[in-house]
Amino acid sequence: MKKFLRWPALLVLAALIVAALVPAILSADHALKARASGGATISLSSATGQPGTIIQVSGQNFAPSEAISLYLGSASGTLLASTTTDASGNLPSTNITVPDLPASAYGIVAVQGTVTASAPFSIVPVISLSRKVLFPGVAFTLTAKGFASQDFVYVYLDNTTGSNFAAFGCNANGDASVTLKLPSSNILQGQHTIIALGLSGNLTAQLTTTVLPHVFPLVGKPGMSVQLNGAAFTANETVSVYWGTAQGQLEGTPTTDANGNLSFSFSVPSGLSDGSYPVTVIRTHQKPSQVSTVFSIFPVTMSSTPGIHSGQIVKAHLTGFFPYESITISWNANGGQTLSYFNADQNGASSGSFIPPSAPLGSYTLTAIGSTSGLQATSSLNIGPGISGGFGDPGSTVTIYGGGFTANETVNVYFQTPKNGIVAVTTDATGAFTASLTVPSTYNPSTRYYVYAVSTTGTDHARAPFNFYPPAFYACDFSCSEVSYGQPITFTGNNFAIGEVVNIIWNYQQPGQFTIASTQAQYGNFTLYETVPSTPNQGSVIIAAIGQTSHITLTTSVLNDASIYDNPTIGKAGATISINGGSFGAGDTINLSLQGKAVGTTTSNPDGTFSTTFKVPTITGAGNLTLTATDTATNTSATTPFQYMPVLKVSPTIVQDGDTITVTGKHFSAYSGVYLSLANNPYYGSVNTDANGSFTTTIVVSGLSSGTYYVVAGATSNIFVSVAVVVQ
Repeated sequence: MKKFLRWPALLVLAALIVAALVPAILSADHALKARASGGATISLSSATGQPGTIIQVSGQNFAPSEAISLYLGSASGTLLASTTTDASGNLPSTNITVPDLPASAYGIVAVQGTVTASAPFSIVPVISLSRKVLFPGVAFTLTAKGFASQDFVYVYLDNTTGSNFAAFGCNANGDASVTLKLPSSNILQGQHTIIALGLSGNLTAQLTTTVLPHVFPLVGKPGMSVQLNGAAFTANETVSVYWGTAQGQLEGTPTTDANGNLSFSFSVPSGLSDGSYPVTVIRTHQKPSQVSTVFSIFPVTMSSTPGIHSGQIVKAHLTGFFPYESITISWNANGGQTLSYFNADQNGASSGSFIPPSAPLGSYTLTAIGSTSGLQATSSLNIGPGISGGFGDPGSTVTIYGGGFTANETVNVYFQTPKNGIVAVTTDATGAFTASLTVPSTYNPSTRYYVYAVSTTGTDHARAPFNFYPPAFYACDFSCSEVSYGQPITFTGNNFAIGEVVNIIWNYQQPGQFTIASTQAQYGNFTLYETVPSTPNQGSVIIAAIGQTSHITLTTSVLNDASIYDNPTIGKAGATISINGGSFGAGDTINLSLQGKAVGTTTSNPDGTFSTTFKVPTITGAGNLTLTATDTATNTSATTPFQYMPVLKVSPTIVQDGDTITVTGKHFSAYSGVYLSLANNPYYGSVNTDANGSFTTTIVVSGLSSGTYYVVAGATSNIFVSVAVVVQ
């Protein structure tokens, strides 16, 4: 399992870098810290909740008898409930259902006009099972909710110190529903805990379930020795095993081991016909008092493809052999030959396919023999002249196999018509041949094509369908319907003509179409990478791939969105930031704003692009901002994140060991976690910012000798700022 660095290790590394260069790195995060506006407060019945559960929210000091809304995360988050305060301005206890969202620290926010109040709240995972009672080795469905998005979860029994018995992945919502099986041994009867442990953040959910004994089904033949296996009995428990019901034939009284496993061998009665028979395990002073299973005898059969042309596939299905034994498939052609080996499953059945070698025309017998049991089954197979057709790309050379012809005769092989060229081959002593045939570089998709093999001296002849591989063309790694100006885009083509040049046309058969790229289809395939160009006024763009030899023309379409890019993506007041964009209207006025505040105006070029700069204004609140470019003519907008440089202050900055210093931060992301370190020590804890991205906390200087050290504030969004502190 891959290990990931935790925040303490990251902060140590960050502090070392900051000590030399004092860098700052941008990202974003969301975590809620309790806060109040206008004296209003709220409280929760629980600070955590699982998806689907109900918690209560209450509050006070709001305006009386007015509507109030409860949100998850922020005032623009998921609406959880709406109610009305009472005559005293209290928020009455209100039930909210925890939504099905990924695990995280969200917070609950109460909004009444301009008054807000919030309290910390986190969604935690939960699991449920399709069965109230479980059995070893028996399938059940586990449903999980509230894990991290795309989390990978290990499933344990009773504790996480041993090995997991299952694992599964979650979807983007942190949910999953999977079919699992308990281990088939080493489980004692009774109460057990199913534990689901997510890799992301070590999120855990668990529940208690009951495990009862189980005896596994048996398969065999009359008179053979079989082993009865079971699990989840009590430790060192003596049981009685009966052939049939509890009134049947007693086979023995085995004792389970210390882990509740049952293992007992006995001989199946002779003279039994095909069918299923009960086997019963009787227990003393235990519930359940008996556990049953079945012993099945399946008929020995072999069914297979009745007839083929030489070189074609034979499919076969076998039943009634010993469990897990190897089965040899042979035939009586060419003096007798082994054709394949099958492996029986736990029920003595097996299915598979094989291609027999070439043989003269005629009817032959297939025979299946069990390597352990010696059981046999047969079926018939007829063979006549045949060839393989198959698939290929235009212009490719394909291998044609033939068989069932007369030995040592000349056969002409050609594609569709002799005018495409004849390849003459001679069959071997078994009537088989191999020929290399080059197919044309152009074809008509509506035409059915064949490969022919015709004897020059006799009447033997065969044909087989040939299909050109369906050509394909994709934009954006096989599945993309929307792209943005400036983003990387992948063009992929398959099954064009071998080695031909393929042109990629942007805005195909539209005004302003152009060739965005050309490439060679080595082996009929190609992959190339380009950047999405600007398409004025956005809209759907048709992209074509045209083969210059095969004339294959394939198209796909994408929606081309406007987008903008800033450089750098972080800055302080007065810094000059470059911004460029594309896929806006041609010659339109573009207004720039930062978190709703106007910072510049420019005009787009005829191709819908623009490039300009703006100066970062002074802000008063949180630093996680949004930069927006708006086309005034089309009302088209595009956004990109921008981070205002956080400010860190420490007071005092000259201290002695044992002193307390006050650390204040501004312009971090709103409601984000900030981790603090001093002198490379990451264990000074963490603090959450408020709605303005601010925090204030204290650190006690401890165990430091004289020198200069750095207080480092590292947000979970990879923002690191530092202030030097001198210890005297």
